[in-house]
Amino acid sequence: MYWYVYILKCNDGLFYCGITKNLKNRISEHNKGMCITTRKRRPVILVWSENFIFQKAARLMEEKIKSQGPRRFLYSKLNILKKIKNKNLSGIV
Repeated sequence: MYWYVYILKCNDGLFYCGITKNLKNRISEHNKGMCITTRKRRPVILVWSENFIFQKAARLMEEKIKSQGPRRFLYSKLNILKKIKNKNLSGIV
């Protein structure tokens, strides 16, 4: 069973980062209002997730995301993907 670190985009435009063992169930809990942090910010949508074998690795990633902010983390991921895409396209003649 994997551990998942996930980022949700809330109805108010803000992001929420969390960790779980059951991603589908956890998102459902968020949308049903069972989580205090996102209860008034529903509906939420999943915008990013990554799975880990070890809980400690997942916790470290969650801490990293929360320390820099989920929005900044997502933008850094997007910029990396753009650089890879541009590098691959520059080799096409």
